[in-house]
Amino acid sequence: MSLGKDHKNHLLIIFKHIDMLLSDMERIMSGDDASHLFKPHFPDIEAETQNKARCEIAEFRIVMSENLKNLGIEIPEPRVGALQAALTACTFVNIALEELKSGYMRGYGDLTRETAESLDDMVLRMQTAVSRIAGLLSGQTSRKD
Repeated sequence: MSLGKDHKNHLLIIFKHIDMLLSDMERIMSGDDASHLFKPHFPDIEAETQNKARCEIAEFRIVMSENLKNLGIEIPEPRVGALQAALTACTFVNIALEELKSGYMRGYGDLTRETAESLDDMVLRMQTAVSRIAGLLSGQTSRKD
């Protein structure tokens, strides 16, 4: 089979997406959502079923890897470190919090001065907490093993 560069790139993108979905399945089955404030799922998968599904997922990944190898497509190394990704997430949390400030919330209706001040104080406390997390992460030197 002869695939062009664009075909190979598309295949790689789709396989990467599938791998991400498989990771989501594994996370959902493992109950890693347990620490979430807004739990997206309740645990209703029996342990035996989870174990069998994990084995099938592992087999599926082997098949994907073999297919990529047979097509001469290399799996690229990660380009972004976990540290940078976590710091970026902190930035996005701060952006989301900014949108909760009273000036933005007025678009949903008038706020009393007291409510506006309370809302801004709540946001400031949460932004301070995110800044502590970002500061903790920023204090670490990024390294690639």
